[in-house]
Amino acid sequence: MPGTSKASVEKAHVIDRLVGGQLRKRRIELGLTQLSVAEAIGVTFQQIQKYERGSNRIVASRLYDLASTLDVPLEYFFAEVQPDTLAGAKTDDAADDTCPSPKETRNLIKAYYEIADPALRKKLIELVRSVSASKS
Repeated sequence: MPGTSKASVEKAHVIDRLVGGQLRKRRIELGLTQLSVAEAIGVTFQQIQKYERGSNRIVASRLYDLASTLDVPLEYFFAEVQPDTLAGAKTDDAADDTCPSPKETRNLIKAYYEIADPALRKKLIELVRSVSASKS
């Protein structure tokens, strides 16, 4: 691509990946397809895929459209961004290991809702929060 270095094409900025992850998470929470989100904001579903991977940056006006479509405040997309996230890192190849795939996320959500007992579901959430807080 003219004017684009090979390094910038191969590696996404850590914030682009985090914002894309939040986009994917919310889309799946709402049960929306990439196509339905794409049609709502006037892009192709391939563009939504690129946004979710962080390989394409989301411009401010498009982020605003996405927030409206997904019924979240703009701040939602930056919920995972912490000051130490940016400590010396412009790119983050490890993000793929920490971000579950859409299929993995769907399977987890489906299994969760198959638990009939609400008290047991609540205990499961508490367990997951406890494990994730321990950062083991």
